[in-house]
Parts: sequence; structure tokens; C-alpha cells
Amino acid sequence: MSAKRPAPSKHPSWISSSTISAAALDRRFYTTVIFGAARKNILAFAAVPEKQVPDRPINNRLSLMFFRVMRKMAMKRRRTRAMSHAAQKLTTFPAFLKVEAKRVVIVGNGEEALAKCRLLSETSAHLVLVAEAPSPELKRLVQQNGIEHAAKAFSPELLEGAVLAFGATGNSDEDRAVVMAARAVRIPANAVDQPDFCDFYTPAIVNRAPLAVAIGTEGASPVLAQNIRARIDQMLPPALGPVLRLAQSYRPAVEKLLAKGNPRRQFWRSFFLGAPARHAGEG
Repeated sequence: MSAKRPAPSKHPSWISSSTISAAALDRRFYTTVIFGAARKNILAFAAVPEKQVPDRPINNRLSLMFFRVMRKMAMKRRRTRAMSHAAQKLTTFPAFLKVEAKRVVIVGNGEEALAKCRLLSETSAHLVLVAEAPSPELKRLVQQNGIEHAAKAFSPELLEGAVLAFGATGNSDEDRAVVMAARAVRIPANAVDQPDFCDFYTPAIVNRAPLAVAIGTEGASPVLAQNIRARIDQMLPPALGPVLRLAQSYRPAVEKLLAKGNPRRQFWRSFFLGAPARHAGEG
């Protein structure tokens, strides 16, 4: 009487060790392997030489065929992943532009202009709103934040001295005209909801000045950026701003007293993770 074959384990050893065991050659488990576990571990086959396939006369041909098919699939998936990784490059370069006391022009009367004014009011830029008939809410924001108001129709002369320009009229043609006028004098410009007419994108911002976290989707989904911004906003305590300002006040002394490299890194690590930052956050 032949010895009873031991039941293979639920997860054959070759799945985790990148080698093919005899248990994997049992015909009863080919379907499970192909459609179940192997789909999650298929890349393991790419590194397994054929000489590691066990030599069992009964199932040898079938096992070798199975192995070759799976290895071919693994190599294809590895190439696909490599191509996908290569394609995952940003078309923009995230950077923080210095705008303190610099002229930024926003053109528009309604909701789009209001949103841009609110966003840029979090900076120390010199904002100029070009609006013939601003909405009551926009007019109130202008007054509260000391925004310069040019109560006239847009003309290219209004861009003089600006470092950024925004077309936020709600009218596609008018916004494009703003962008084209800005580009003519080499001023980066942005047309709301028109990615092809944007030299840059405005991110969703978490403000803990001087700390800022900017989230952008290259114009693909502003709603997603806002959702992520809301999550990060909940994660970062309001006290981060005061802590960073305290660190700024210490920086000249640190640079004078501590050598570059590890001594300074150790100091700042203990500052931000230790008692100084904790006490500053508590007020």
C-alpha cells in the first residue's frame, strides 16, 4: 500500500522563498497557485532559474511548462512596473516663490477672484484686484485685507511690475486674454480651471507660517488636493508656527556657537522633538 501523500500547506514555501518546492507540483493546486497566491507573488518567478525546478518524472513536463509560463508573466509584469515608474514623473517642479511686497495681479469680479484673493491674502504679497464690479463679498475682503483695487476693465498696462497674474473672471476667453497679455511680458500667469493656459498651478495650502504645506495635483483634481489639505490641517498643531518663529530667533546664535554638520543637526533635533518645542507649543 502506497504511503499517503501529505497534504500540502495552504501557502507553499516557494511563495515566500522564491523557490519552487515539490508541493507546488501537485496538479490539484495548479489552479489555486495560478489564480490565487501566484498573482500576488508572481514577481518571485523572475529571479528563479529553471534548474531549481524539482525533477519529478511524473509531473516534470507539466511543472516546467507551468514554471516557464509564470516566469514569462513575471518578467512582463516587472517590465510594466519599470515603465510605469518611469512614467510617474512630475510635469511641474514644486517651489516656493518669494512674493513679499511684490505685485500680484488678480483679474475678476466673482467667486473665482474671491478664492484667489483669499489664498494670496495668506502671503505678504502686494495684491492688486482688477475688477469693474466686484461682488459684495469680494469688496469686503478687499477692504479687510488692504488689497489694492483697480476698478476698471483689464488692460495689459495693469500688469506692469507684477511677478504673477491670475485670470479669474469666470469667462474662459477673458481669462485667456489675461494670460496671453502676461506671457507677452514674461510674467507667469494662471487661468482658473484651464490647465493649458497655466504657467503654474496654485496648490491647496496648510498655513502654519513660516511653515507651509502645499498640495498640488497638476490641475488634475483640485477637489482631491483640498481633501488632502483638510487631513493634513488636522494633523499639524497650530503651535507649529510659534515654534518655528522661536527657532528662527535662535538660528544666528546656533550658527555662531555650533559647528556645521552633526552638532547643529543634533541641536535642532533635540529642539523640535524635545522640551523647548513642547513648552513653546504650550505658550
